Amino acid sequence: MSAFTELRSSITGKVVLASNTDYESLRAPTWNYAIQPYPVAIVVPWDVTDVCVTVKWAAKLGIEVTVAGGRHTVHSSKNGRVTLDLSAMHSIIPDPSNNTVHVQGGARLGELDRACSRYGVATVAGSNPDTGIGGYSVGGGWGYLSRQKGMTVDNLMEVEAVLANGDVGELAAW
Repeated sequence: MSAFTELRSSITGKVVLASNTDYESLRAPTWNYAIQPYPVAIVVPWDVTDVCVTVKWAAKLGIEVTVAGGRHTVHSSKNGRVTLDLSAMHSIIPDPSNNTVHVQGGARLGELDRACSRYGVATVAGSNPDTGIGGYSVGGGWGYLSRQKGMTVDNLMEVEAVLANGDVGELAAW
């Protein structure tokens, strides 16, 4: 059994190799066309369990993993990496009664704006709707509301993250 066949059978999401028909559409950059990533495989996890399994699988085999949320970073310009494409994990659940919103790592700023606007609320976010929320937030996240409300990272209450060893860790409000 090949390593990728083993991974495919271990997750709910999908494993896309260069020989698959949807590889090109998943691999293509969304904003910086000067950088053309060619990962050895693209894993599209369905949930956090898929992410954990993929990270542990890659660590066991010594394969580097890179994460693609909104793809506004150079997510895999080095050959031999596996790209973890979080695009299927884009749930956004606003809770206007508590002024909070639960956001998965593959969501983008435009989706966040649309979900929050249904309730007449907003959050600190950037101006490009295609930017991924995960990378944007941990990178600081400056937006139109930052002068009044701080950076996006200042407004995080809790983050659930898959650690390098494949375990889930939580960072509570500090």
